[in-house]
Amino acid sequence: MISYVILEAWLVAFFTLAILSFLIDDNPIYKAAEHLFAGASAGYGVVIAYWQYIEPTLLAKLWPQKDKLDKESIFIDVWYSIYDIFYEITTLFGLVDPILLTKSGISVDIQTETVEISYSFIIPLILGLLMLTRLIPKMSWLARYSIAYIVGVFAGLRAYNMVQSYILKQVKGFTELALYDVNQELDIFLVLSNFILVIGTICALFYFFFSKQHDGFMGKVSRVGIWTAVKDAPMVASIASQSDSYSHGNQENVQILLNEWRFGKNSQIAFTFSNTMQHTNLSLAVCAIPFFHARDGQDAETCLTLTLKGMAKGELYYDTVDSKEIRFKLDRNASKVQNRGILQLFAEMGAFQLDGSGNSVHPKQLYTTRALKNQIKVHESDNIEIAYIGTDTTENLRALIRQIKADHELSSTITKLSIYFTEDWDAELMMRLDCWSILPLLEAIGVSTPSFDWVARLANSSENANAFSDESAPYHRLSALGLLALEQAAEAGRIGEVGLIAASLIQPVHLGWVAPSEGARVIAALQQVGLDSTASALAHELIISSLLRSHFTSPSV
Repeated sequence: MISYVILEAWLVAFFTLAILSFLIDDNPIYKAAEHLFAGASAGYGVVIAYWQYIEPTLLAKLWPQKDKLDKESIFIDVWYSIYDIFYEITTLFGLVDPILLTKSGISVDIQTETVEISYSFIIPLILGLLMLTRLIPKMSWLARYSIAYIVGVFAGLRAYNMVQSYILKQVKGFTELALYDVNQELDIFLVLSNFILVIGTICALFYFFFSKQHDGFMGKVSRVGIWTAVKDAPMVASIASQSDSYSHGNQENVQILLNEWRFGKNSQIAFTFSNTMQHTNLSLAVCAIPFFHARDGQDAETCLTLTLKGMAKGELYYDTVDSKEIRFKLDRNASKVQNRGILQLFAEMGAFQLDGSGNSVHPKQLYTTRALKNQIKVHESDNIEIAYIGTDTTENLRALIRQIKADHELSSTITKLSIYFTEDWDAELMMRLDCWSILPLLEAIGVSTPSFDWVARLANSSENANAFSDESAPYHRLSALGLLALEQAAEAGRIGEVGLIAASLIQPVHLGWVAPSEGARVIAALQQVGLDSTASALAHELIISSLLRSHFTSPSV
């Protein structure tokens, strides 16, 4: 007979080697050992928490051993009947021996003859049970009360020491600023330095004072980006700054100055006009992001001021031509901005063209090319290979390719452009975008799952309450009968029927509202009959539309 000691030693050796097998490659044996370790650790933690904290410090206070109570009453009998119910449940109504609970209360290890029930411990019991409601999505809001209590208690316990150490002592030192030297004579330099210290402190306090909306004297917090179409081919403007200028869309007599194109709090865009132009209409898109503090009320407002300034040829200063104020009012119930046509707008600008004079949509695309030209001038060679590494958008890459083709200096020097990418989807990007719903579409076009420690990510998830369920937005469900007919036609190899049924299923629905799992079935059917290019194009449109829908539109269909 094999002893338990020998069996335990073999199990320890096996699971140790199973964990070490990860050094070779991720494999099922390692996964089994990893899951077993995580489960055993969690179980061990639960047992320790119960016997060291819950049983002696909570249950023993609420239901101490009944025969040691100093008095009896009907209420106490009812109170212990609740305990008896839990006792029967833990023993499976007498089928197993008692382990978690003992009969008629928790044994109390004290020297006194009598004990009392600490009814005040009902509060931590209720708060602890409310924390467990986070496992139930529809009731998870109840856990907020427990969290608020914990945060408030710890904040109160730390408040006194924090105030004494970091506020009162600092204020005391601030109020004892010296104005006189050791000879009790007024020191001008000492007065000036202390004055600068006082003003700097007050300014810092104003900057971090968030209980009032940063408006007017408190400052504006809105960030603005100005977007417009610009031709990729640069030219040097005939102005004093010698800034790179780019044609504004199809208006060749209007140039945008790249060096004066800025985003942010003080964003701006500058134009130059030909001498023959008296006035013109310019199309600009302004993306404004107003910031509000969490304490701001429903009536909080912030203001964005748009100012048009102009300077005639030969003048030295800008004059204000026109000004407009746009006020943003906080609405916590407002839906997301509908912006589904942004890709169509980019396409109309020619942002997705690989040849010709397409338009860029962001100044960073122009800066990339300018930086590339500067680097090529440093390396005097007619045979340069460049590589594009990292995550980027397709319009940026296409703008770079257009400019390389259009610029003779770049096209004659660059012999090869390599774009490095991975066939695995980006786990961190998926987490930031929270777009797990499109995984079926990615799998349908052959994008594989990356090697990632999903167990650790799940354990450390900040959304631990919803870690086992995604709150996906509502989708339009395709016809179940139509999907079955589509798959049957694909199985039989009838290309025409597959194309017709797929078009009939997709056509009535906005692509962003097609359920990804059902869209993946349509893509699989198209691939099965050899329509790979059509399937790939449909998959990309479904992915893009789903991302735009989730991040720029209202959740309602």
